[in-house]
Amino acid sequence: MHFANWGNFPTVDTLSYNQLSIAELASFIRDNHGFIARGNGRSYGDASLNRNSILNLSKARFNEKGMVYNAADSELIVNSGCALTEVLNNYFPEHVIFPVIPGTKKVSIGGAIAADIHGKDHHINGTLSKHVSCLDILTASGEMITATPDKNSDLFWSTCGGQGLTGIIVSATIKMLKTESSVLRQRVTVCESLDKLINESCQQNNSQYCASWVDLSGTKSHGRGVVFSGRFASAAEVMEQGNQFLEKKYTNSRLSIPCYCTSKLFNQPTVKAFNSLYYYLNKRKNNTFTSINGFFFPLDAVNNWNRLYGRKGFVQYQFVVPQKEVLQKIVNVIKKERLYSTLGVLKIFGKQPKHYGNLSFPMEGYSLAMDFKLNHGLFKTLDYLDEIVSDAGGHVYLAKDSRMKASTFRRMYGKAVDEFLEVKAKYDPNGKFSSMLSKRLKLNVI
Repeated sequence: MHFANWGNFPTVDTLSYNQLSIAELASFIRDNHGFIARGNGRSYGDASLNRNSILNLSKARFNEKGMVYNAADSELIVNSGCALTEVLNNYFPEHVIFPVIPGTKKVSIGGAIAADIHGKDHHINGTLSKHVSCLDILTASGEMITATPDKNSDLFWSTCGGQGLTGIIVSATIKMLKTESSVLRQRVTVCESLDKLINESCQQNNSQYCASWVDLSGTKSHGRGVVFSGRFASAAEVMEQGNQFLEKKYTNSRLSIPCYCTSKLFNQPTVKAFNSLYYYLNKRKNNTFTSINGFFFPLDAVNNWNRLYGRKGFVQYQFVVPQKEVLQKIVNVIKKERLYSTLGVLKIFGKQPKHYGNLSFPMEGYSLAMDFKLNHGLFKTLDYLDEIVSDAGGHVYLAKDSRMKASTFRRMYGKAVDEFLEVKAKYDPNGKFSSMLSKRLKLNVI
């Protein structure tokens, strides 16, 4: 079968195994070599691709929902193959919210843990692993091991952010959050320059949620942007605005891109036009109420939006650096190299604790995510950006990477790579779990 993840690059023809029970998964692991688990394929790069075989997460669940919520402890026990959208459909109407919300609701829970996802509240709630209290993991021996931050902690922390290379996450116990309402109070601030955007983002980073859109059209407007900050509205605020807000609920996307578009759709004039329209539309906004979809998942409003880039696909490049001067330098390089991005998301990360063997992406500093259409010379420029990030002591996000060099990766993540490989050798001594990413970054052997 033909597979690609969300960026449609790279692609691979491989065997796919679906609907396996836990017993069948364990048997497959014991008898085979060279495979990786895959959830909903929402990572952008090659982290869940393998040229030999892919194990699609089992749909066999311990109940019809695939999850059980303990209201007394606010804990959710969930099958790893469930998507975040299923969690929201089941519990958001009751004002129970997932503790870390990424940019898409369609990621699988197992994939979210394997990437140790972050959200607009990283400065307050950190990454997902902070809220996971227990993992059930099928290891290379076919044995099911329960790992917590205190029991088999080396396996726990290496699995969180480990890109599926330590075993198959079968289920997880996650501490959920409660909200007073199902709508958010949003503040929208337009900034005319990159300096103002960074400063405003820092000032509003005391909000419950905060992230910014950056104009990366490569034109005179390059670097301007919009800061979106917000929090869940209180019950009293909702009552003051009228009963219509009481009826707002979580909804799924209704639009869809039926086929791949021509790659010529995205060029500098069209990106400039889109960015200008987006900028001026947000100029008309200030403090508003908005839905969870509008605030967290605007791209999910359109199914298969990745097809807009054409069959050749695109690359999402996300980095974090400790210094804002380095962020500014990279934004200037993008303009100088005549690159342009339809999506630029700036996030100010808070402190990120370090654990043995953990390859989590975030660190305290400035993160920028960008979409680039594949074209001649792109990888050369991204290699140059990698060097800037590495020299600054920053990271590139593995869940979105599809082309970084192994030597650069080593410099970025330092001793955490050796720690991770020690844990992998302990639980997967023969390197059964592997992916295109692990082979490219040499994460299969010590």
